[in-house]
Parts: sequence; structure tokens; C-alpha cells
Amino acid sequence: MDGVKTMRKGKNTQSNVEIMAATVLLDNPRLSAPKLKAETERRLRKKGEVFDELTVRTYYTYKTNIKSNTKSDNPLDEQWSIAACEKYNIPDDMIPILIENVKLFSVIIDYMGTGEKGDPHDDDGWIEMECPRVTIRIAKRMSRLKTSVDVLIEKYKNQDIKPPGTAKERESFIRWLLYNIAYRYSFLEQLSESLGYEHFNSSEADELFFMKEYRNYLEFKDLLEVDDFTMDMKSSNEIDETY
Repeated sequence: MDGVKTMRKGKNTQSNVEIMAATVLLDNPRLSAPKLKAETERRLRKKGEVFDELTVRTYYTYKTNIKSNTKSDNPLDEQWSIAACEKYNIPDDMIPILIENVKLFSVIIDYMGTGEKGDPHDDDGWIEMECPRVTIRIAKRMSRLKTSVDVLIEKYKNQDIKPPGTAKERESFIRWLLYNIAYRYSFLEQLSESLGYEHFNSSEADELFFMKEYRNYLEFKDLLEVDDFTMDMKSSNEIDETY
């Protein structure tokens, strides 16, 4: 990844296999160890990563450790509501933005239930999403990141659009940008927790979303449409070195 800091790996640094296994379990925590092994290795191959072939027993150990680090009833992963704003220090001016996202997701889910295809704010397209939710964790991230995302929106909103991108696609992209970035940060935070890290180190995501220069909004949009968003995770005891 161009421009990303390298890191000196400490003894507690998880391998790319264990990180991917944790990612798979976030998607489907009920997978058996053999299925976890198969899906983890499939995703690693798809990404073109080199990895060691491990036994099913090792994956069972991964699953046990990851499960012990994951809170199944974490209140941060409950559905957001206006009442949660006071408890979790989410500013009042975020409420209309969060309500808009909840309403749009409700419309999308209704579309999915009927089997029709149509993006409620773009007659020519369709956003495929599997029952998305605005959780308290995501709402907190949206609140924290809004000002930084507004800078990105200002950068891209008046950009000239040429095929295959369209002005309508850009508008749709901008409308979803805050939620999508907050969702990615929330996902990486959950991944960090499942790996047993005491603190979430967001430096990789910071570099990717806010410090790297993209040629246009389409290049940045492609980043947010990656199916498997797994990054090198940094724990709090790892040493960053900039070269």
C-alpha cells in the first residue's frame, strides 16, 4: 500500500491468517472450524496473499480465542436510537443525519423484501446491501468523523464527471460517504476487539481514507466497494516507523 507506515512486528502480532479468520467469524460466528479454515483460505487466495497451510485444530483454537474476546451482547452494536445520543455523547446536530440514514436503510430493506431492484435515491441504479443497520458504534463513528468527511465531500462534489461515472452516481456516493467510512472504522474496531487488542489503532484506516491522495472520486469509491475489507491490524504495543 503506497505511503503506509511499516511496522516492526512484536511477539503478539497476529498473522494474516488469524486476522482473516477473525474477519470471517465477524461475518458468520457460527462457522465450524473446518468451514472457517475453508472460507479463510478462500479469501486469502482471492486477495493473492501468501499464507501457511494450518490444521483444522489451529482454526479451532483461533475460533475459541476470538469468541472469548468478542462480546455477543455489546451495547455498542445495538440499533441506534435518539435516546442513545445522551448516554453515548452523540451531538444533537447528528440526529437528523442519523435519522436520514435509518430511513433510507428501511426503504432499501423494503425493496429487498419485494424482490424489486431500485435505489430509493437513484432511479437508474441499485445499492445491494444485506439488512444494514445504524448501530450505536457506527453512530459514534459518524459523529467523530463528520468534519473530516465533509472535507472529502467538498473536494469531490464539484468534480467533473466523465463516463463510466455519472453525476447521479457521484451524488449517491457523497450521500453515503459518511456512513460507509464510519462503517469501515466500526468494522475494524470490532475486528481489533476480537483479536484481543486493548485499544483500537486506526492508523492504517486513517492513512487510507484521509491521508492518501486519490485522482478522483471514482478511485476513492472503488475503495469503499471492496467486498473483503481486511487490513493489517496494529496493536497498541507495536512500534510504528515512518520511512
